Parts: sequence; C-alpha cells; structure tokens
Amino acid sequence: MAEQQQPADGDVGAEGKPSKGGGKTFLVTIIAVILVAVGAGAAAAYLFFPQVTAMIDGTEQTAEDIAEEEAAEPVEYGEFTELQGLMVNPAESNGRRALMVSVGLEGQDADALEAVGLREIVIRDRILSILSSLTVDQLTDYALRDSIKTRMLLDINSVLAQDEVALSRLYFTGFIVQ
Repeated sequence: MAEQQQPADGDVGAEGKPSKGGGKTFLVTIIAVILVAVGAGAAAAYLFFPQVTAMIDGTEQTAEDIAEEEAAEPVEYGEFTELQGLMVNPAESNGRRALMVSVGLEGQDADALEAVGLREIVIRDRILSILSSLTVDQLTDYALRDSIKTRMLLDINSVLAQDEVALSRLYFTGFIVQ
C-alpha cells in the first residue's frame, strides 16, 4: 500500500500533524503590500499634484499671490468685430435640430478687421461648414468648445493669410442649440 510521508523534524505541530507555518509569511506579505501601496500613493501625489509638492516644499501659493500675479500681467485686447446670425443643422440631426451662433473675432489692428470685412462671405461659409460637420453631442459638450474655436480660428486665418493678417482670438457671443 501507499506509505505516508512523515514530515521532517520540527515541522510537526502539537497534535502530531504538520504545521502550516504560513501565519508569519502571510503577515509579512500583507505588510509589504501595504508599504508598497503607500509608497506608490505618495509618489503619485508628489508627481501629479503640484499643490502637494508646494505644501511639502513650503512654496504654496495663496489666493492673494495668484491675484497679484494676474494683476501684474493684464490681458491686452485688440480690435473686435462680430458675425451674427449663423444658423446650421448639426450633423446627423436630419434637420430636426438647429444651432444658432454669433461669433466675435479679435484682431490686433484695424487691418485684420478690414480683411475680415472683405472676406466675410468666405469666413461665414467656413464657420458654417465646420459647425455643420459636428453632431449635437459634440456641439453641446462644453469640454470641446475650445477645440472647436481653435479649429475655426485656424481655418479663418488660412483665409486671411493672403492678406497677410491674422486674428488672435475667437469668441462665441451667442450659442443656442435647439
């Protein structure tokens, strides 16, 4: 018949059965896992959250410091013009939805705005083409607004490039989706 193996000396428990011996190993493993997790969390906080780094270094900026910096660097605006009453049907809306937009355009001087006036029909067409290519979900996603404005500004500036002028900023002065 099959013989039972006897455990080596020292591996026998009080009842004559082999001891499991995993209690201490398990505890050491748990402690090691906790220490690694805490270390990884501290490293992530230090690298990805500059506020934590600033608090540790003692260089934390207060709201007053930030306000002083903003006051020291005022925003300089140029000349403005506005294109009003731009209406399109968004992509995939089958004519059931509409977007009405007014756009403010900023140029550094009057020459840029004069060029906008001369090319207004082309600029309106470019804006309408971009907006009509977007779905209602894209148009109503506020996180995408800056990328939409950037795309429109780049396209408008490509039209104005032949006049050797460029716009610096584009603003939505009206934005209604129905």
